[in-house]
Amino acid sequence: MNSNTIANLQDRIPAVPDSGHPTRRRGKLRRPSLAGTRLPAAASRRPPRHITPHALRRRFTVVERTALEWAVVDRAEAGEADRRHAATLRSLLKDMEQARSIDLDDPELADSLHRFEAFGLIAAGRAQEILDGPVQAHEQP
Repeated sequence: MNSNTIANLQDRIPAVPDSGHPTRRRGKLRRPSLAGTRLPAAASRRPPRHITPHALRRRFTVVERTALEWAVVDRAEAGEADRRHAATLRSLLKDMEQARSIDLDDPELADSLHRFEAFGLIAAGRAQEILDGPVQAHEQP
């Protein structure tokens, strides 16, 4: 394929409204405009909610921490799916441990905690409790 063919194909790609992705029309690259867009007042003034990795760990109960520690053990006799779950958990926990600070509003953190729920390591609803708890002075980095 030459560059003219690629350009012609790009002109045929329909624009996706409000996707945030640049679109190509009539040979010009157009970027979506945020003009006139306003963030909700509460969202624009919310202070960052960062805690230390140790503080995040302490938001879990002892029983939950024990379940997480037990779940990451790689057992040779386990099936492939169980071993993949253990590897996923080890990776998620390592990322949390090595962070300088934890942003409680980070969507990746929320996804990780919801995975803990899906694996049955913490009770349903606990991920949101952990994320929504107010930041205490001793938890701040």
